[in-house]
Amino acid sequence: MKPVIISILLHAVILLYTASGVLRTLGLAPRSILALGGVSGLAFGLAAQNLVGNFMSGLLLVLNRQFTVGDYIETNGIQGKVLAMGWTFIEIQRGEDLVMLPNSQVIGTTVVQIGRFADPGGDDASESTNA
Repeated sequence: MKPVIISILLHAVILLYTASGVLRTLGLAPRSILALGGVSGLAFGLAAQNLVGNFMSGLLLVLNRQFTVGDYIETNGIQGKVLAMGWTFIEIQRGEDLVMLPNSQVIGTTVVQIGRFADPGGDDASESTNA
């Protein structure tokens, strides 16, 4: 192992023993604190599941570049112009309406690219991709 890694691990072990001693001095059982931390982490993980899924889907959409802002697409039965691509939602203008689709819904469905920076009624060739 590299000296830096050994140093970090040694500091972590010292910190854990120190924290355990402080908790015992205060009359708190370290196991109870660890159990509470585990339950809290589980609750937070379940609560953040959709947010993390949308974020990761947004990252995939940006990296794959299957469509960009200004493109006309159809996905999930919604057809319109992509106004914005955020980390968690895609904004699509459909006529007068603004539709916000979670990225996780877009990543798991077929996306039909009607046209790139063009009117959907134009002569642009359609391209179908599985986002």
